[in-house]
Amino acid sequence: MIKFNTQLTRTAKYRLQYAVLVCAVVGVAGSLGYGILEVYPQWRIFVLLGIGLVLLIPGRVQHMYWKGFFRGQKLQLKGRHREALEVFEGFLTTLRERPGLRHLVWFSQGSYTRDVEVMTLNNMGVSAMTLRSMKQAETFLKSAAELDPDSPLPYYNLAVLYYGLGDDGHGAANLVRAETLGYRKASIRELTRITKTPRSGKKGADKSLRHAPPSLTHDTQGQPQ
Repeated sequence: MIKFNTQLTRTAKYRLQYAVLVCAVVGVAGSLGYGILEVYPQWRIFVLLGIGLVLLIPGRVQHMYWKGFFRGQKLQLKGRHREALEVFEGFLTTLRERPGLRHLVWFSQGSYTRDVEVMTLNNMGVSAMTLRSMKQAETFLKSAAELDPDSPLPYYNLAVLYYGLGDDGHGAANLVRAETLGYRKASIRELTRITKTPRSGKKGADKSLRHAPPSLTHDTQGQPQ
């Protein structure tokens, strides 16, 4: 008899929960709108606007209070990683002073973690690695993994870091951990090719990073996918 492994990873559960929540909100808003239109058909335009606001307001509220997080993301996308690190650091300070801001994570999809501090530390690790500050990157990523051991992104980025430094043992261990926790994108398969790439033996080569990071992954919480 064939047995199937039906156990979902936390990542899969988060995605399923978010899909159910979106369907529920849309269903309630649609039902309420339909009921109003049955009684006041002339209010059609107002009902449509109201439904639109219900769907848009949560994201706007999150962007308003998490300005530092989203600004840091934009700076990363523009390649301005030093500035991104400063902005993320400021956001972490605000977050630790106002822990209630963490709850705004429920206003958008969080597939890999529900802790915005973990997202921020992961993104800081990506920027530090891009700047070749490997020790700093390792510190950020390990801090993220300690805060949320079930979030796969810090482990994936640690795998990138260790493979890049030529530490294939730690790279493989973190890669397996990321896959086990539900991060199974194509970039993981690409990352494994690094171990088959000959080490650079040229004089003057950057010994702090033997391979260029192939596909660093920052957390795009709340951003259009």
